[in-house]
Amino acid sequence: MDNSKTSASGSQITSLALRSFRTYERLDVELRPGLTVFCGPNGIGKTNLIEALAMACSGASPRTSSEFRVIRSGSSFARIAAEVIIDGRQHERVVRIEAGAGKRLEIDRSVIRSVDEFASSLPAVSFLPERLLVVRGAPARRRALLDRCVARMMPRSAADFRKYVSAMAQRNNLLRRAKGGAEVRTQIQPWTEQMVEAGTA
Repeated sequence: MDNSKTSASGSQITSLALRSFRTYERLDVELRPGLTVFCGPNGIGKTNLIEALAMACSGASPRTSSEFRVIRSGSSFARIAAEVIIDGRQHERVVRIEAGAGKRLEIDRSVIRSVDEFASSLPAVSFLPERLLVVRGAPARRRALLDRCVARMMPRSAADFRKYVSAMAQRNNLLRRAKGGAEVRTQIQPWTEQMVEAGTA
C-alpha cells in the first residue's frame, strides 16, 4: 500500500482497528504516509490484514462470499474500523459482521444500506492469489467483476441492475421449465417488462 501521495480521489487510510477478525483477536495499526509493507513468516496473518483493509474500503471480502468466515473462532462478531482521509477530511469507516445478525456498514456513525454506496466513497483495488481466477477461471467471473465495477462507479444504477438481473433469472427459469406456446408468453411477459423497465432506467 502506497500512502506517499493521494490518489485521484485524494484518499488515504491512516489507521486500522480489528476486533475478532480471522486470526486477530485485537489489532490496532497506525499507517504513516509512504509505502507500507507487511512482512513475516507464512501463517502470521498478512493476507488477513490485507483482506481487512480491502473490506474497510469496499465493505465486502475479496476472499469469500460467506463473510461469516471472517469471524474469529469462539467469537460472535468481527469488527473492522478504519480512519481515512478523503479530500482532506477525516472519516471513520466501520464494517461489523455478527453471527445471526448479518453485516452492518457505517461511515461516520451513519448506517450505509448499500455495499455499492459504501465502496464508491473509497475506491480500492485488492490483488490476492484468488484474483487470478478472474483471468484463468470461467467467463462468468470476468462478467461479475465488470458488473461490480460499474455498480461502484455508478451506485445509483446498481439497484436497477439488480432488478434487471433478478427479472432475467426469473424469465430464464420459466423458459427452461415451460413447454412453449401462448401460455409461456403470458407467463414471461411481466418479467420481460421488468427487464425493459430496469434496463432503460
